[in-house]
Amino acid sequence: MSNHLGAINTFVISHTQIDFYWFIVAMLIGLSTLIFSRL
Repeated sequence: MSNHLGAINTFVISHTQIDFYWFIVAMLIGLSTLIFSRL
């Protein structure tokens, strides 16, 4: 039972890390498009 909970916990942690990574990527893309549109 505890092993099953650990697997779910690991999946949730890795999933939030992926979401955080894509959030940073989207921020960088948004910033670069803002900078390029002002040039």
